[in-house]
Amino acid sequence: MANLSTEEQYASSQLLSQREGLQGFIRSLVKAIDKRTIDINEEFILNAISCITNILFYDIPSAELLNNDIRIAIFHSIKLYILATQNEEIQIETVRVLSNLSRHAALCDQFADDNTFLDALTVVLDHTLRDLVFYSVGIIINITLHESSRRTLLEKQIILPKLINVLRDSNIEDIDLSRVAAKALHNMT
Repeated sequence: MANLSTEEQYASSQLLSQREGLQGFIRSLVKAIDKRTIDINEEFILNAISCITNILFYDIPSAELLNNDIRIAIFHSIKLYILATQNEEIQIETVRVLSNLSRHAALCDQFADDNTFLDALTVVLDHTLRDLVFYSVGIIINITLHESSRRTLLEKQIILPKLINVLRDSNIEDIDLSRVAAKALHNMT
């Protein structure tokens, strides 16, 4: 499914037309992730999260595939994989899932209200893996597009100093990271 959902023709003809079956599949996949530990099932968890990432690419606010209950279940199931492993592929796939989820306003409120997630996100902003930081800043950009989520982040005062550090640490050699950090700071203020 992960590989098939990267093929746009398949996705547009099958995924989008099978909304109910797709929701059931994602529910089952989330339950399967929740039943396993990363120590024993690292490869399965990576593949499952990759599959969810690829399917969520098509779940946009103007053409929703999943309902908010499923999105919230995905969020709670995988949110801490950004820190729970040294497997960089799982960390990156996790932030890609979270980034796709953060396109939905209702999920942004969940993100901003979840202190455990925000603490993990601030730790990730100090990470040396550039892609992990880049996608994490993208999540912050999406969250700050919504007034209530932005206000919550500003009140908690934990993200802003980290974004300043990301901007300070990125340089001319990584202008893309500098741009997204600046955009996130702009959105917050």
